[in-house]
Amino acid sequence: MTDEYKSLHEKACQWFIKHGHKEEAIQYALTAENYELATNLILSIVSNLLRRREVTTLQKWLHQLPSSFIERPDILIVLTWAEMLAGKYENVNLFLGKINSALQREPQQERTIRLKEEVGVLENFNALLMGDYELAIKLLMKLAERQTMPDVKIWLDYGIELNPGELPFIRGFYGMNGRLNQTYQFHQFYDVFIEKNHYHESAYAAYQRAAFSEIHYQKNHDHLALKHAETAIRLAKSFRLVGAYIPAIIIKAKINQNEAIEILHLAKEYLTQLNLQSSYWSQLLSAQIIQFELARGEMKKVDKWVESCRFQELAEIPPNREFEILVYILLLMKEKKYGQAEHWALRLLNQAEKSGRIMTRLETHLYLAEVFRRVDNSFESINQLTQALKLGEEHGYLRIFSDVSFDSKPLFKQYLQVKNKRSQLDIMTVVSKEYLASVLQVVGVYDKYDESKVHALTTRELEVLQLLSKGLSNKEIAAKLVLSEGTVKIHLNRIYSKLGAKGRVEAIQKMNK
Repeated sequence: MTDEYKSLHEKACQWFIKHGHKEEAIQYALTAENYELATNLILSIVSNLLRRREVTTLQKWLHQLPSSFIERPDILIVLTWAEMLAGKYENVNLFLGKINSALQREPQQERTIRLKEEVGVLENFNALLMGDYELAIKLLMKLAERQTMPDVKIWLDYGIELNPGELPFIRGFYGMNGRLNQTYQFHQFYDVFIEKNHYHESAYAAYQRAAFSEIHYQKNHDHLALKHAETAIRLAKSFRLVGAYIPAIIIKAKINQNEAIEILHLAKEYLTQLNLQSSYWSQLLSAQIIQFELARGEMKKVDKWVESCRFQELAEIPPNREFEILVYILLLMKEKKYGQAEHWALRLLNQAEKSGRIMTRLETHLYLAEVFRRVDNSFESINQLTQALKLGEEHGYLRIFSDVSFDSKPLFKQYLQVKNKRSQLDIMTVVSKEYLASVLQVVGVYDKYDESKVHALTTRELEVLQLLSKGLSNKEIAAKLVLSEGTVKIHLNRIYSKLGAKGRVEAIQKMNK
């Protein structure tokens, strides 16, 4: 490259800088091989690019820098953010190692302190993205325990868009792929961190409040869910963080059912003000509006919405489109296209199982349970609901069972009919009686639940009774369960007492009532 050519690009760069067009100036600085100027320009606008998740161009610029610039701690941190936001996680640990090594060689000054804080944030997000949730909790707990925080501003303070399009937000990495109990623990420490250091008005508090509102909603704590949603909405609008705004506004709409459609249409108007009316966020809001309308029996604008989603073109279902697919399955059920609904649900379930997406698995099991119930396959319906309940108790879900936009009461009534009759003993011990009672209260069928019948007997007593119903003698039962005949007799006496039965025949009859 000739000096004259470099000089022309240098002049063009300076012209763009003078007229306030730094982004346009950067490529000219790179072409002119003025890497110091290019680096300074990149650093001056990087907060805006990261905030908007516009990382493709940023990555292109960074990779044009020579290694001596690339390996600077501040540039490595920017590159790490860009790679993470682009979903390229393979180099993150390598970059973090290089940053820490470089920082150890630098004198302790404000810039170094700030960069160390950047590394701490990146390490925490990397743990979440890599699925090392115990490490993520441990790192955040360590951060929350710090007595003082340095008065420095890191990239996260500028409002990086952390939501890649997940709805609910906790379905994805910020909710540990839907592991609600672990997520709750994580965000409790996050809450302590925010409160202790007075970060209530920070950009990243918007995401924490949005996630916290979703967690409390799933745990059926509407008051706390709405409180955190309102805070998230206010902060998200202040920092223009649409990825925090959309989940929070939807929680607000769900809690205020009578005003839900109006709330969501006002949110769409807000997106239009931001010139985001054609964005994926607007599409998500449309999907939520369709879900509400379907739950109310409305079929308006459905065809137009389905056409805009282009579901048939999806060879694989991207994680950030799982919510839309669930709404589509609901629509197919409304149209009594149960074969297609089962097809899409099984596709979604298969991908969720491979990727460990707990919330998506749980919801899909629920939708499949309803599909099978409607085609009179009660065995498979109960099996799917059992899987959903098992995941629900393991991870702490409640509201999800009544929040599926179809009437789940018939599904649970069917489940209880089988459970109360004891005709399928294997489903009785999948979840605890306390958890099942809580779910039934949320769904609204608790009065149909004969708790005394289902839970009066212990697991071992149920096993003995099951073998008894098959006609086995005490000796055969003892051999089958590796017990003494005396122990079997003790179990039988307790069974008769609990069921109010006078003997074997009456116990079996009471079991099948």
